[in-house]
Amino acid sequence: MRTEPTVGEWLEGWRDLFPGRRSPATLEHDRYMVAPFRERYSSKRLDSITPLQAQAWAVKHPGQVRYLRQAWSKALLMGLVPFNVWRVVELPPRTAPRRPVPTDAQLEGIVARCRERGGWYDEYADLVLFAAHTGARSAGVAGLRRSDVDLVSRRVVLCEKGAKVRRVALLGHAAPALERQLERHPWADLVWRGQMRRPLDRERIGVAWRAVRGDFTGPFHSLKHYAGTWLAAQGVDERDIAVQLGHTDSMGRPYTDVLRRVYVHPNHEDALERIELACGRS
Repeated sequence: MRTEPTVGEWLEGWRDLFPGRRSPATLEHDRYMVAPFRERYSSKRLDSITPLQAQAWAVKHPGQVRYLRQAWSKALLMGLVPFNVWRVVELPPRTAPRRPVPTDAQLEGIVARCRERGGWYDEYADLVLFAAHTGARSAGVAGLRRSDVDLVSRRVVLCEKGAKVRRVALLGHAAPALERQLERHPWADLVWRGQMRRPLDRERIGVAWRAVRGDFTGPFHSLKHYAGTWLAAQGVDERDIAVQLGHTDSMGRPYTDVLRRVYVHPNHEDALERIELACGRS
């Protein structure tokens, strides 16, 4: 890489200088998120991007800012830019609706459509049940190995976002679903694979999800939200839910604010009925 790199050169190669501990799936996602900016400004010198250009981009592409900010912070560390232009941008108010969470009936419908298709989709049905009752992300499911499973203690080790490793409990339908899958392929190292026994990744999991989700509009990641909501409905303490879903800091302390704000979706009608009961409705 040159001493005065272009935007394209830096965004393509800066992680080679700062590899960190990130899974291949996370690295692929990070590259995908900065690709539009890299293509638009590929030939411009890295230090020529102005705050005005950064702000204009942030207004149209707010979801990409944190990835670009990280790349520029490393460039600043190396003395390649005078300051991090992405630190001064203001993001527009978030107007997107909260991520939907499937109801029990919708989850049952998704599993039923998998069973109707048969073949590999029987395996995918159990993958869905596993994710819905453990809170596993797509990367954690795709990379799950037989050696990560302990059916005796009902625990599984997942390697997910940012190469973060977490141990989760097999709850609800997760254990039976996992047992069925292990019995299907008793000698396989990876627990789940795609059709034709190809390795699974985020894209293949998403394609299969869109084929069976029916009228539910949320992505596969909505199953993680289902897990948080389901655990809360069982009366599990929010700190314990945060541990199960992997929302903890480097010391293992739970981020309960993230849990309340993002992952637990209360049933409003149930809440209204509880209010009525508390206020003396017969």
